[in-house]
Amino acid sequence: MGWFNSATTQSNTIFSRQLPSSGGGLLFRPVNNILKFYASSSASYVEIFTSPTILPNNAWKHFVLLRRSGVVYLYIDGAFDVSAALTTDISYANTILKIGQRNDASLPWDGSLALLRISATAPTAEQIAKIYEDEKALFQENAACTLYGTSDAVTALAHDDATGLLHVGTSAGRSVFQGLRR
Repeated sequence: MGWFNSATTQSNTIFSRQLPSSGGGLLFRPVNNILKFYASSSASYVEIFTSPTILPNNAWKHFVLLRRSGVVYLYIDGAFDVSAALTTDISYANTILKIGQRNDASLPWDGSLALLRISATAPTAEQIAKIYEDEKALFQENAACTLYGTSDAVTALAHDDATGLLHVGTSAGRSVFQGLRR
């Protein structure tokens, strides 16, 4: 899961997990502003799904790609988008994980990627929606999400139950957070 933003989502790579010699493995990328997921045990990839969502250029988008019980699911901006069966073994020993390009350095990402995470467990639909809602404030223009000043030594901490605000004190002053945003 993670966030991406691209000036042109024409044909580039968010991530690949490929075998060094044959190129087989997993590939996740937009093609003409539509997310596609591919898998292969050899050099020729098979398209597992194409998202029905057309992606805008120059906009932050959240994605979650997960596999549960032989089905691959894609969520965009906290909402279910598409799923497809993928029951074959995808352990692919000796693969190389590349972020922002394929293992042969082709199809490089032309934008920004942020908060990328890989997990051995798959979040629920409710968890995905909450993650998106919590994190989307970080990707708004002029969003502040770090402590105020230059000190990161927290000297005081208080939570206001009535407003849900978290007050964090450092030697540089006080930072007030609502969720992840200052």
